[in-house]
Amino acid sequence: MRVFTCFSSPLTLSITCSSSPLNFSIMFCISILRLWSASFLASLRALTISSSTSLSSSEREREREREREREREREREREREREREREREREREREREREREREREREAPNLAYETKS
Repeated sequence: MRVFTCFSSPLTLSITCSSSPLNFSIMFCISILRLWSASFLASLRALTISSSTSLSSSEREREREREREREREREREREREREREREREREREREREREREREREREAPNLAYETKS
């Protein structure tokens, strides 16, 4: 009597048989089942991987959309910064104009004094 052990994930079979043709047929069938099972599991893994890949691709698409939104927000922030810089430049120009006006007012009494003398 011989002991044959067939390992096939997730199924593990242990068969005890003699060397009769019937037992040989059983072993042959079990071998075929084991091969089929391995093939089935490989297909299942491939299906799972492709499924997770498609999920990953939709996740990648969402990530790309979030990145585009972040880029739009950065562009809006740059535009706001440019606007603030233009406003600061206008304010500096107004300040220079006020300074020139004060300078003219300071020179005006001197001009009036010079023309009188």
